[in-house]
Amino acid sequence: METKEWLNQGRYLTKEIRALKDALDKADKMADCALDSFFSKYKETLEDKIRQLSQTNEDIISTIYKVEDNILRTLLVERFINNKTWEMVSHRLGYDFYHVIKRLYPKAVAEVDKIINLKAS
Repeated sequence: METKEWLNQGRYLTKEIRALKDALDKADKMADCALDSFFSKYKETLEDKIRQLSQTNEDIISTIYKVEDNILRTLLVERFINNKTWEMVSHRLGYDFYHVIKRLYPKAVAEVDKIINLKAS
């Protein structure tokens, strides 16, 4: 998986985890009413998926926080953790929209790529 794709996962993981937790709560309530092995297996599947997604989310966040440049790190946090639009990110950083997406973003991705490659070796 490319670095950009990996980072983009972070934009939606929190929402998916929240949705899975809601489903887990609903399954808990249903399991109270019907003592069925289906619900225990379903709950186990949900819990496993929540753990998996949470770990991926934690990996993305910890990698972003290893970026030394505070502007690039802020860009990554705003976009991939806080799920902001590019317009909001550029406003927050105080830079022109095109400067953010054409110059800063590629630099930020390159920094994350270096960090990932260092971890892999």
